[in-house]
Amino acid sequence: MNQLEDILVPLGAFALSFGIVYFSIITKHKERLRLIESGADPALFYNKEQKRGQALKFGALLLGIGIGIVLGNLLAKANVLDTDVAYPAMILICGGAALLIGNHFVNKQEKNSPNS
Repeated sequence: MNQLEDILVPLGAFALSFGIVYFSIITKHKERLRLIESGADPALFYNKEQKRGQALKFGALLLGIGIGIVLGNLLAKANVLDTDVAYPAMILICGGAALLIGNHFVNKQEKNSPNS
C-alpha cells in the first residue's frame, strides 16, 4: 500500500495543480471572448504598467524568500529555533515583508508616473 501512495500522491498533486491552471486559463479566455463580442476594446487586456508592477512584486517576493531561507538556516544553526519552525517562519515573514515593500515601491512609482 505504501508504494501505491508514493505514486498516487504526487500524481494527484500534479493533476490538481494542472487542473487549476487549466480551468483558470480557459475561464479567462472565455471571459475575454465575451467582452470582445460585446464590443470591448482588446487593448484593454494589455496594460504594460501593471505587468511592470507585477514583475517588481514577484522579484521582491523571490528575494524575500531567499533571505528567509538564509535567516531560517542561521536561526536553526544557532539553536534559537527548531529547524521545523525556523525555515517556514522566516520564509513567510520575509516573503510577506518583501511583498509589502514591493507594493510600496509600485504605488510610489504609479504616483510619480506621468500617465496618472
